[in-house]
Amino acid sequence: MWLATSCDFEFKILVPTPFILMLRPRSGAQQWISREEYKLTPSVPVVEFTDTYGNLCQRLVAPPGNFRIHTAAQVMTSDVVDKAPGAPFVDIHRLPDKV
Repeated sequence: MWLATSCDFEFKILVPTPFILMLRPRSGAQQWISREEYKLTPSVPVVEFTDTYGNLCQRLVAPPGNFRIHTAAQVMTSDVVDKAPGAPFVDIHRLPDKV
C-alpha cells in the first residue's frame, strides 16, 4: 500500500534554540521510502544519528527569527501489519507513563 506523508512546522525563535528531531522515516522490513523531502528554512547545519531504537534523528540549532521545517515522503508499506503473537490490546488510558 502506498502512503503519502508530510508535515510543516513554523517557529518564531527568540534565541538560538537546539532541536532534536525525529521526522525522517526509514526503509526497513515493513516499509520502503521511495521519495523524501526534508527542508529547513533558513538552512542550518544538521547532524544526523540513529538512536538505540533505530530511529533517524537530526540535531540542529535554529537561529533567531522565523524557522520552518518541512518534510514529505512517499512510502510503500506492507499490506498487512505484523502483530506480536499473544500481545494483549491495552487501551491508551491504561498504558504506563513510561510508554
